[in-house]
Amino acid sequence: MRSVMSVLAVVVAVVAGGCSSSNPVAPGEVTGKWAQPFSIPGSFFEIALVASGTDVTGTGRACGEAGPCSDITIHGTSDASGVHLAFVSIQTVPTSGVTSSFRFDGKLVSANTLRGTWVEVFASLTSSDPVVMTFQRE
Repeated sequence: MRSVMSVLAVVVAVVAGGCSSSNPVAPGEVTGKWAQPFSIPGSFFEIALVASGTDVTGTGRACGEAGPCSDITIHGTSDASGVHLAFVSIQTVPTSGVTSSFRFDGKLVSANTLRGTWVEVFASLTSSDPVVMTFQRE
């Protein structure tokens, strides 16, 4: 029984090591559709990213249960150090044209999970404490 437990411990260690986020994911692997998981009906935050070399561009859409809703443009980079994105959100509902800027700095922690910090930015100054944000590949 002891040898079975030893083998199982080695297998678990090898599998866990293979899933580690310390191994960078290639920049092009951020290409695709991503969404922030929500449990509130009517709320969503969806983005589509396209990587070309280390450059990343994209678009998105976000909406709260009762608003506001916004269209989003995205640009940034993705390399071995992580994913660094600037989001510009232009509100469409209830008041059209209100603009907000955000910064996301994170990593692909798996092929289908992008996790990092999210901050709102005013005139290149951070206006809020970073919060952890996760996107799942759709």
